[in-house]
Amino acid sequence: MEFDEEMMKVVLTDGRILSVPLLWFPVLREAMPEQRARYEIGGGGISLHWPALDEDLSIANLMAGADWQSTECLIAVGSIFDVIMASCQPRNTLSD
Repeated sequence: MEFDEEMMKVVLTDGRILSVPLLWFPVLREAMPEQRARYEIGGGGISLHWPALDEDLSIANLMAGADWQSTECLIAVGSIFDVIMASCQPRNTLSD
């Protein structure tokens, strides 16, 4: 895993590299580089955990392109995700 000032890059065992904006993860964005470097891989490789930061991320959510706890809006266009940081909330489509 690598970080720069704007992105988190996760290398999967099959060689794919996921790059996601730190903007999606305020705790990691505000953390010091030394804190970001202290992570654990859990669940047989399906999650990432930063004990000192009390932050947990699932690889599935990273691959889907969203962490809905900190991302307000994500719009899928074709097979590519265009992230639009807008003031919108995920909609509940279930009727009362």
